[in-house]
Amino acid sequence: MKLNDDQVEMWILREAYDGRLSDDIIWRDKAGFSEGSGALDILEGYAEDKLGDAELERANRENKWVRSKQEFMYYNIFKKYFPHQSVLSTVGHWGKSLGDASAPAAFE
Repeated sequence: MKLNDDQVEMWILREAYDGRLSDDIIWRDKAGFSEGSGALDILEGYAEDKLGDAELERANRENKWVRSKQEFMYYNIFKKYFPHQSVLSTVGHWGKSLGDASAPAAFE
């Protein structure tokens, strides 16, 4: 049986916990960290409550890849510590929204 890198990683973990955890846990689909921990929904709701639509529109004009209030929240934190515009070109980001099952597994 030939496995790709992701399958090998999961196979090792599944074998290590076989008989120690139930099969529905061992064989469930892999989820992103924030999605699997539940933090994605909490942080998304927090950002929706704290940030306005006008702020998001302004951020979209500055950087086309700021697509949600949650991303805008992270963008503001980043800018606080790295205020120079030239630094933004060094930051990778997902091509589609987090939690989107069809999102590519690579940065743009």
